[in-house]
Amino acid sequence: EFMAEEERLGQMLFVTPTKQRGAWRGSVEVFGADQKLIGLSEVVIDHEPIDLIRSRQSVTWSGALERSYTFERVPAGTYAIAVDPPVPCTPKNRFL
Repeated sequence: EFMAEEERLGQMLFVTPTKQRGAWRGSVEVFGADQKLIGLSEVVIDHEPIDLIRSRQSVTWSGALERSYTFERVPAGTYAIAVDPPVPCTPKNRFL
């Protein structure tokens, strides 16, 4: 019974809920082009719903890598696309 339900649910596309404001945070290791560890950065992704399908995401890196950027995100099938500002979508930077 459990397995049948999991197989049924596995067929559905998952879209991140955009109705609630929230944030994700965590630490990442930062490596240089020489593949040597530079240090750690704290990453915070603030999620702000705009309407039923669009959300604004603000990403802030602090520590070994300092940067921040904001974009609007919309679902596109099994992926999400950054639409404002436009971000080229390649296999390396798709937002899942």
